[in-house]
Amino acid sequence: MGRVTKLSNSQKNKLDNLVLEMIISYVEDSRFRNLVSNLDPGYVLPNRKPRSNTLLPLKLDRMKTPLMGGLETAEQFSLTTDIWTSCNNTTYIILTPNFINRGQNPDQ
Repeated sequence: MGRVTKLSNSQKNKLDNLVLEMIISYVEDSRFRNLVSNLDPGYVLPNRKPRSNTLLPLKLDRMKTPLMGGLETAEQFSLTTDIWTSCNNTTYIILTPNFINRGQNPDQ
């Protein structure tokens, strides 16, 4: 394999954020970790604990303010829900708000 270069903080943060968009169990898979290692040996995937305890809450905080502002100014919105139970019998519920603010094009 070629030379390994050290990633800048902004490159690492960008990759970390992209990983956060993925399903946790998929990121933990050894085949995925092997793929990432071969694509960029300089990038080390964050482990589950910092991803779950630090990175995800930070991302949630960054997303929460604009979402709440959008809901406050929306004239109407709808909710979509999904409920499921994991193989270890943990129940999950997801609520997704859908809305269009004044002046926004729904196609954007």
